[in-house]
Amino acid sequence: MARCVVGVSSGTWYFECRIRREEGHYRVGWAQKKAELRAAVGFDKWGFGYRDIRGAVVHDSKRLDDMCAPYGANDVVGCSIDVDAGEIGFYKNGETQGVAFRSVPAGTYYPAVSLYGNAQITANFGPTFDFPPEKDHKPISDLASRVRPPVETRASKRHRVI
Repeated sequence: MARCVVGVSSGTWYFECRIRREEGHYRVGWAQKKAELRAAVGFDKWGFGYRDIRGAVVHDSKRLDDMCAPYGANDVVGCSIDVDAGEIGFYKNGETQGVAFRSVPAGTYYPAVSLYGNAQITANFGPTFDFPPEKDHKPISDLASRVRPPVETRASKRHRVI
């Protein structure tokens, strides 16, 4: 799992991901810092994911198939969270897939993705979206001031952060 470096602990937030390839498989969603980074979004109780296959939603390794529409290459998957109401919802190409998770525990949640087998996405944290969310949602890009600038190290000269 790849997790964003900034999280949200109150309010209503949104980000979206464009699926770039037909190959591979995808999960997008939200995770707390306690979520296992070596596992997929939704593997444990700290993550909530939307899976490409059968439009499944996944939390605590429990998969509910056909809760949302399946998605694939060139689709844009939107992810929303209302931390105060404890709700997580998803969108496919601007169409709401409804509230996928209710009674989400309070905490700080981070945008998160899991990619398998040559999968590729472009994450968009705003403020301009391919499919803008409802007006009360804030873009994750509003949190940019919380991100520390990168520090160059010997390793960073050989590797790039993605």
